[in-house]
Amino acid sequence: MTFRYNRGSAFAWIVYSNSTGISILQSYNVASVTDNAVGTATIHYSNAMANAQPCIAGCAGSTSVRGIMQTTDVAATTTSVRILGFIPSSAAADDFGRNMIVIYGDRA
Repeated sequence: MTFRYNRGSAFAWIVYSNSTGISILQSYNVASVTDNAVGTATIHYSNAMANAQPCIAGCAGSTSVRGIMQTTDVAATTTSVRILGFIPSSAAADDFGRNMIVIYGDRA
């Protein structure tokens, strides 16, 4: 697949399941996802960013609960970003059945 990128469009995006381990359902410019712990995962890009300043937007959910995805306190790099999924009402980390992340930033 040829990597096409237009400034202002998503640098990368992914839809994955994490209810019984990571399973990538759909993605663009994502090489892999590492399951770090409950609620946290690292998204590895296929092509590097120009800097380590990604802007992400995401949401998550399962049959009975909805969640929010955000970056963690682990610094992003030009090749990956660590994200956290949690339940807003309890602030508890969760491995949701469906996770959707969009990443914005400039390519290298």
